[in-house]
Amino acid sequence: MKAAQHTRYGDEQNLHLLELAPPKPGPDDVVLKVVATSINASDWEFLSGTPAYSRIMGLTRPRKVVLGSDISGIVVAVGANVKEFAIGDEVFCDNFEVFGGFAEMARVPVGKLLRKPATISHVQASAIPQSAVIALQALRKYGDVTAGQQVLINGGGGGAGSFAIQFAKQAGAHVTAVDHANKLAFMSELGADSVIDYQQQDVTHGLQRFDKIVDFVGHHSVRDYFRILQANGSYVIVGGLLRDILSTLTLGSLLTWVSGKRMSILAHQQNATDIMSVVRQVEQGNIRICVDRTYPLQDIRSAFQHFREQKVLGKVVIEIEGKY
Repeated sequence: MKAAQHTRYGDEQNLHLLELAPPKPGPDDVVLKVVATSINASDWEFLSGTPAYSRIMGLTRPRKVVLGSDISGIVVAVGANVKEFAIGDEVFCDNFEVFGGFAEMARVPVGKLLRKPATISHVQASAIPQSAVIALQALRKYGDVTAGQQVLINGGGGGAGSFAIQFAKQAGAHVTAVDHANKLAFMSELGADSVIDYQQQDVTHGLQRFDKIVDFVGHHSVRDYFRILQANGSYVIVGGLLRDILSTLTLGSLLTWVSGKRMSILAHQQNATDIMSVVRQVEQGNIRICVDRTYPLQDIRSAFQHFREQKVLGKVVIEIEGKY
């Protein structure tokens, strides 16, 4: 089978399309013919080896050489203990920790698999698992978003951010979304009430105060975000530089202890219930899955370059078997 492999840290030029032996299922695994796999920020981090915490799975060289965790495909082999799925079933999953999605075939533990509804395509299914769940869990940390709340989403035009805007608006919040200039119209289309180009305006030095802040990109100090939180507000950082995350863990914890404001990082938890709740909302027409571009596997370097430039509107997806 063909797979995009990397054996050292760096940019997309370290990805090489190679012929590898197809995976074999263990007793509790299935093997999928991969149809589509979306690119997540975690894929870029494990490819580049930055921030430093991304080297947890290999200090000097990557141990997971075929990345890709959000996979949609068709079952082609099942392990001896697998009873829930059969060859030919259409499924999708968040295969984080195992990875393997940027290939023609992937091994997936059966406990990670979900049935793909016929109402959504494989491309759409691959765009949901990690990004949508991160957005859901970040918004509901310290309590659900409620109508009338002021919500700030930093990085609102990316994969998780595009879901977060829609979830917050569905709850009745007033949403301010921050991102690159080329994403302003896109964020408005998703429902954001106010959109800000971070290169032209620093939201942390404005007069507006927020009940919830979800930060997908970092780049501001904990003190900056603390200043624009309401008295009982909450700030959650999901992505960003290691210094931003460590600052939230240390100074943010101290500020939380001495004030009514709460500041923390999000530890993403894989959750089938959350994934399927998003699928239901998509089926009902309440949530839109935003796929900016799709690329064939042989153009995976171009896909990662587009992702790296941070101008993606929603998600980028690698299609292995063409349009479905």
